[in-house]
Amino acid sequence: MKLDIRQMDNMDRVFAELTRAIESVAWLERGPCGHLPDYRYSRCYHYDESKHSHHDLNADLVPALRAGGVAVENFEVGDGDTRTYAYIEQYPNLYVTLVDLGSVVDVKLSLEGEGYWGQKSGPDGAYALVDLGTAARDAAWALLFRAGYRIPDLQRAEQTCARALQPHQYCLELGMSRKGFIELIRRIYFDGPEDYFYALLNRGKPFEYRGEKSLSPNAEFFRSRGRPPLYVLRYEAHPSDEVFVIEDNLAYKFMRFTFGYTPHGAGGTLLVSAAMR
Repeated sequence: MKLDIRQMDNMDRVFAELTRAIESVAWLERGPCGHLPDYRYSRCYHYDESKHSHHDLNADLVPALRAGGVAVENFEVGDGDTRTYAYIEQYPNLYVTLVDLGSVVDVKLSLEGEGYWGQKSGPDGAYALVDLGTAARDAAWALLFRAGYRIPDLQRAEQTCARALQPHQYCLELGMSRKGFIELIRRIYFDGPEDYFYALLNRGKPFEYRGEKSLSPNAEFFRSRGRPPLYVLRYEAHPSDEVFVIEDNLAYKFMRFTFGYTPHGAGGTLLVSAAMR
Protein backbone atom coordinates (compact mmCIF):
# COMPACT_ATOMS: atom_id res chain seq x y z
CA MET A 1 0.00 0.00 0.00
CA LYS A 2 1.35 3.40 -0.98
CA LEU A 3 1.68 5.83 1.93
CA ASP A 4 1.41 9.61 2.04
CA ILE A 5 5.05 10.46 2.71
CA ARG A 6 4.17 14.07 3.52
CA GLN A 7 3.22 12.70 6.94
CA MET A 8 6.17 11.99 9.22
CA ASP A 9 4.79 8.71 10.58
CA ASN A 10 4.52 7.36 7.05
CA MET A 11 7.95 8.65 6.10
CA ASP A 12 9.33 6.90 9.19
CA ARG A 13 7.82 3.62 7.98
CA VAL A 14 9.32 4.01 4.51
CA PHE A 15 12.73 4.79 6.02
CA ALA A 16 12.47 1.79 8.35
CA GLU A 17 11.80 -0.50 5.38
CA LEU A 18 14.80 0.93 3.53
CA THR A 19 17.15 0.53 6.50
CA ARG A 20 15.91 -3.02 7.12
CA ALA A 21 17.01 -3.90 3.59
CA ILE A 22 20.44 -2.36 4.21
CA GLU A 23 20.82 -4.05 7.60
CA SER A 24 20.17 -7.44 6.02
CA VAL A 25 23.78 -7.24 4.80
CA ALA A 26 25.59 -8.86 7.72
CA TRP A 27 28.92 -7.03 7.34
CA LEU A 28 27.38 -3.54 7.49
CA GLU A 29 26.91 -2.17 11.03
CA ARG A 30 25.17 1.04 12.00
CA GLY A 31 27.52 3.69 13.34
CA PRO A 32 27.88 7.47 13.74
CA CYS A 33 27.60 9.92 10.84
CA GLY A 34 29.93 12.82 10.25
CA HIS A 35 27.54 14.85 8.05
CA LEU A 36 24.05 15.91 9.21
CA PRO A 37 23.93 13.36 12.04
CA ASP A 38 20.74 14.97 13.38
CA TYR A 39 18.77 14.59 10.12
CA ARG A 40 15.92 12.18 10.72
CA TYR A 41 16.35 10.35 7.43
CA SER A 42 20.10 9.91 7.47
CA ARG A 43 22.00 6.84 8.59
CA CYS A 44 25.56 5.59 8.33
CA TYR A 45 26.83 2.03 8.13
CA HIS A 46 30.39 1.05 8.90
CA TYR A 47 32.37 -1.86 7.53
CA ASP A 48 35.89 -3.29 7.71
CA GLU A 49 37.75 -1.70 4.81
CA SER A 50 40.43 -4.40 4.94
CA LYS A 51 37.80 -7.01 4.07
CA HIS A 52 35.24 -5.19 1.91
CA SER A 53 34.98 -2.55 -0.81
CA HIS A 54 32.50 -1.11 -3.29
CA HIS A 55 32.73 -4.42 -5.17
CA ASP A 56 31.07 -6.10 -2.17
CA LEU A 57 28.49 -3.31 -1.97
CA ASN A 58 27.58 -4.09 -5.56
CA ALA A 59 27.54 -7.83 -4.86
CA ASP A 60 25.56 -7.75 -1.59
CA LEU A 61 23.95 -4.38 -0.84
CA VAL A 62 22.56 -3.57 -4.30
CA PRO A 63 20.66 -6.91 -4.56
CA ALA A 64 19.38 -6.50 -1.00
CA LEU A 65 17.99 -3.07 -1.86
CA ARG A 66 16.41 -4.31 -5.08
CA ALA A 67 14.76 -7.15 -3.14
CA GLY A 68 13.29 -4.46 -0.86
CA GLY A 69 11.68 -2.60 -3.77
CA VAL A 70 14.44 -0.03 -4.30
CA ALA A 71 15.50 0.84 -7.84
CA VAL A 72 19.27 1.14 -7.60
CA GLU A 73 22.32 0.88 -9.85
CA ASN A 74 25.83 -0.20 -8.92
CA PHE A 75 28.16 2.02 -6.91
CA GLU A 76 30.43 3.96 -9.26
CA VAL A 77 33.85 5.33 -8.38
CA GLY A 78 34.07 9.11 -8.76
CA ASP A 79 36.71 11.77 -8.12
CA GLY A 80 36.06 12.12 -4.39
CA ASP A 81 33.92 9.17 -3.39
CA THR A 82 32.02 6.12 -4.58
CA ARG A 83 28.26 6.56 -4.77
CA THR A 84 24.97 5.53 -6.25
CA TYR A 85 21.51 7.04 -6.46
CA ALA A 86 18.26 5.17 -6.01
CA TYR A 87 14.54 5.62 -5.56
CA ILE A 88 11.84 3.54 -3.98
CA GLU A 89 9.59 2.33 -6.79
CA GLN A 90 6.36 3.37 -5.05
CA TYR A 91 7.74 6.88 -4.42
CA PRO A 92 9.58 8.08 -7.54
CA ASN A 93 9.97 11.62 -6.12
CA LEU A 94 11.84 10.27 -3.07
CA TYR A 95 15.56 10.05 -3.73
CA VAL A 96 18.03 7.85 -1.89
CA THR A 97 21.70 8.84 -1.97
CA LEU A 98 24.26 6.24 -0.88
CA VAL A 99 27.86 7.41 -0.63
CA ASP A 100 30.73 5.05 0.15
CA LEU A 101 33.36 7.08 1.98
CA GLY A 102 35.66 4.11 2.50
CA SER A 103 34.62 2.06 5.56
CA VAL A 104 31.38 4.11 5.88
CA VAL A 105 28.25 4.13 3.72
CA ASP A 106 26.27 7.36 4.23
CA VAL A 107 22.54 7.02 3.37
CA LYS A 108 20.21 10.02 3.01
CA LEU A 109 16.69 10.60 1.72
CA SER A 110 15.52 13.74 -0.05
CA LEU A 111 12.47 14.91 -1.98
CA GLU A 112 12.61 16.04 -5.58
CA GLY A 113 12.65 19.82 -5.79
CA GLU A 114 12.54 20.24 -2.00
CA GLY A 115 15.75 18.84 -0.52
CA TYR A 116 15.78 17.11 2.85
CA TRP A 117 12.41 16.17 4.31
CA GLY A 118 10.88 19.10 6.20
CA GLN A 119 13.27 21.62 4.67
CA LYS A 120 10.70 23.35 2.51
CA SER A 121 8.12 23.87 5.27
CA GLY A 122 10.53 24.43 8.18
CA PRO A 123 12.53 27.51 9.26
CA ASP A 124 15.50 28.55 7.16
CA GLY A 125 18.09 25.79 7.19
CA ALA A 126 15.97 23.38 9.25
CA TYR A 127 14.93 19.83 8.38
CA ALA A 128 13.25 16.93 10.15
CA LEU A 129 15.28 15.97 13.21
CA VAL A 130 15.95 12.67 14.91
CA ASP A 131 14.42 12.15 18.35
CA LEU A 132 16.55 13.27 21.28
CA GLY A 133 17.36 9.76 22.50
CA THR A 134 18.74 8.77 19.10
CA ALA A 135 20.73 12.01 18.95
CA ALA A 136 22.22 11.33 22.40
CA ARG A 137 23.26 7.84 21.32
CA ASP A 138 24.82 9.03 18.08
CA ALA A 139 26.70 11.87 19.82
CA ALA A 140 28.09 9.40 22.37
CA TRP A 141 29.19 6.98 19.66
CA ALA A 142 30.77 9.73 17.57
CA LEU A 143 32.80 10.93 20.58
CA LEU A 144 33.94 7.43 21.55
CA PHE A 145 34.87 6.50 17.99
CA ARG A 146 37.45 9.25 18.31
CA ALA A 147 38.83 7.46 21.37
CA GLY A 148 39.30 4.21 19.46
CA TYR A 149 36.10 2.42 20.50
CA ARG A 150 34.42 0.36 17.81
CA ILE A 151 30.87 -0.84 17.31
CA PRO A 152 31.14 -4.17 19.23
CA ASP A 153 32.75 -2.31 22.17
CA LEU A 154 29.95 0.25 22.23
CA GLN A 155 27.24 -2.37 21.94
CA ARG A 156 28.64 -4.19 24.99
CA ALA A 157 29.02 -0.93 26.91
CA GLU A 158 25.43 0.00 26.09
CA GLN A 159 24.04 -3.33 27.27
CA THR A 160 25.80 -3.16 30.64
CA CYS A 161 24.38 0.23 31.63
CA ALA A 162 21.61 -0.39 34.16
CA ARG A 163 20.49 3.19 34.77
CA ALA A 164 16.83 4.13 34.36
CA LEU A 165 16.84 6.57 31.46
CA GLN A 166 14.57 9.37 30.28
CA PRO A 167 13.67 9.47 26.55
CA HIS A 168 16.34 12.11 25.88
CA GLN A 169 19.16 10.15 27.54
CA TYR A 170 21.64 7.40 26.67
CA CYS A 171 24.31 5.69 28.75
CA LEU A 172 27.25 3.31 28.55
CA GLU A 173 29.57 1.60 31.03
CA LEU A 174 33.16 2.29 29.99
CA GLY A 175 36.60 1.15 31.07
CA MET A 176 37.84 4.73 30.89
CA SER A 177 39.38 6.67 33.74
CA ARG A 178 38.23 10.11 34.83
CA LYS A 179 41.43 11.58 33.38
CA GLY A 180 40.92 9.71 30.13
CA PHE A 181 37.40 11.12 29.72
CA ILE A 182 38.50 14.67 30.46
CA GLU A 183 41.39 14.39 28.03
CA LEU A 184 39.07 13.08 25.31
CA ILE A 185 36.76 16.08 25.71
CA ARG A 186 39.74 18.43 25.65
CA ARG A 187 41.20 16.84 22.52
CA ILE A 188 37.93 16.98 20.58
CA TYR A 189 36.35 20.22 21.77
CA PHE A 190 39.14 22.54 22.97
CA ASP A 191 41.43 24.28 20.52
CA GLY A 192 43.36 26.39 23.03
CA PRO A 193 46.61 25.47 24.78
CA GLU A 194 46.44 22.29 26.86
CA ASP A 195 47.81 23.96 29.99
CA TYR A 196 45.13 26.66 29.73
CA PHE A 197 42.38 24.03 29.66
CA TYR A 198 43.69 22.31 32.77
CA ALA A 199 44.20 25.65 34.52
CA LEU A 200 40.51 26.39 33.97
CA LEU A 201 39.50 22.90 35.04
CA ASN A 202 41.62 22.80 38.19
CA ARG A 203 39.94 25.92 39.58
CA GLY A 204 36.97 23.66 40.30
CA LYS A 205 34.55 26.30 39.01
CA PRO A 206 32.24 26.36 35.96
CA PHE A 207 33.72 27.83 32.79
CA GLU A 208 32.74 28.33 29.14
CA TYR A 209 35.00 28.16 26.13
CA ARG A 210 33.95 29.18 22.62
CA GLY A 211 36.26 27.54 20.13
CA GLU A 212 37.05 27.23 16.46
CA LYS A 213 38.31 23.65 16.53
CA SER A 214 39.10 23.69 12.84
CA LEU A 215 42.17 23.99 10.66
CA SER A 216 40.16 26.16 8.28
CA PRO A 217 41.78 29.58 7.58
CA ASN A 218 38.22 30.98 7.44
CA ALA A 219 37.59 30.66 11.20
CA GLU A 220 38.67 34.24 11.98
CA PHE A 221 36.69 35.53 8.98
CA PHE A 222 33.49 33.92 10.28
CA ARG A 223 34.13 35.10 13.85
CA SER A 224 34.61 38.71 12.70
CA ARG A 225 31.18 38.63 11.04
CA GLY A 226 29.32 37.48 14.11
CA ARG A 227 28.97 33.84 13.07
CA PRO A 228 28.48 31.39 15.93
CA PRO A 229 31.62 29.59 17.09
CA LEU A 230 32.17 26.12 15.75
CA TYR A 231 32.00 24.70 19.28
CA VAL A 232 30.87 25.91 22.67
CA LEU A 233 32.12 23.90 25.66
CA ARG A 234 30.80 24.49 29.16
CA TYR A 235 32.16 22.78 32.24
CA GLU A 236 29.84 22.29 35.21
CA ALA A 237 31.51 21.55 38.54
CA HIS A 238 29.95 18.59 40.37
CA PRO A 239 31.39 16.76 43.39
CA SER A 240 31.19 13.24 41.95
CA ASP A 241 30.73 13.71 38.18
CA GLU A 242 32.61 15.36 35.34
CA VAL A 243 29.98 17.25 33.32
CA PHE A 244 30.55 19.03 30.02
CA VAL A 245 27.84 20.68 27.90
CA ILE A 246 28.66 20.78 24.20
CA GLU A 247 27.16 22.82 21.38
CA ASP A 248 28.63 21.52 18.14
CA ASN A 249 27.65 23.98 15.42
CA LEU A 250 29.32 21.91 12.73
CA ALA A 251 27.22 18.79 13.25
CA TYR A 252 24.22 19.61 15.50
CA LYS A 253 22.92 23.10 14.79
CA PHE A 254 19.67 22.65 16.72
CA MET A 255 20.71 20.56 19.74
CA ARG A 256 23.07 20.61 22.69
CA PHE A 257 24.49 17.65 24.59
CA THR A 258 25.43 17.12 28.21
CA PHE A 259 28.16 14.54 28.72
CA GLY A 260 28.32 13.42 32.34
CA TYR A 261 30.95 10.92 33.46
CA THR A 262 30.72 9.21 36.87
CA PRO A 263 33.94 7.32 37.69
CA HIS A 264 33.70 4.08 39.67
CA GLY A 265 36.18 1.26 40.05
CA ALA A 266 38.43 0.94 37.02
CA GLY A 267 35.99 2.75 34.71
CA GLY A 268 32.82 4.79 34.84
CA THR A 269 29.34 5.54 33.51
CA LEU A 270 28.86 7.95 30.63
CA LEU A 271 25.42 9.56 30.62
CA VAL A 272 24.58 11.69 27.58
CA SER A 273 21.49 13.92 27.53
CA ALA A 274 20.23 15.73 24.43
CA ALA A 275 18.13 18.89 24.40
CA MET A 276 16.91 21.38 21.84
CA ARG A 277 18.59 24.77 22.04
